Amino acid sequence: HNYLGSMVTWDVITEKLRNDTEMARINSMMENSPVNVIYADKDFVIQYVNPSSVNTLKGLEQYLPVKIDQIVGSSIDVFHKSPEHQRRILSDPKNLPHRANIQLGPETLDLLVSAIYDSTGGYLGAMVTWEVVTEKLKNETDMARVNSMMENVPINIMCTDKDLKIQYMN
Repeated sequence: HNYLGSMVTWDVITEKLRNDTEMARINSMMENSPVNVIYADKDFVIQYVNPSSVNTLKGLEQYLPVKIDQIVGSSIDVFHKSPEHQRRILSDPKNLPHRANIQLGPETLDLLVSAIYDSTGGYLGAMVTWEVVTEKLKNETDMARVNSMMENVPINIMCTDKDLKIQYMN
């Protein structure tokens, strides 16, 4: 066997590197987002819970049907009294986005469920962004009550700012 020279194989990887960088950026954004995010696939199995959700859920774990470390891989059904209702909504991306407030123990959660699609437009599943809004709702109720009292009190009331500009009159 006589040595004839070297053989080189190569491939253009520019697009792959671009895609890898894009995926790393998206992953980093999800992992570092201050917003609670949970993703379930089309089979209603939870595939992803971001660190912000894990952190928030730690304070709610006593009200959850499963432990935090068992959420990924669980069916969304364990979180619902009537799973068929949620399945009906999530099975068709035309129903999304969908907003709902739910009770979890003494806490109220505000959920926004959005459809997630692949690069060809195929429906992959649902992503829920959520927050605990118990205190916010209580404050809104308190403000509405005070506002109602101010509007309906049988005496004349005027409020001014420090420059004596009228800011409110009932």
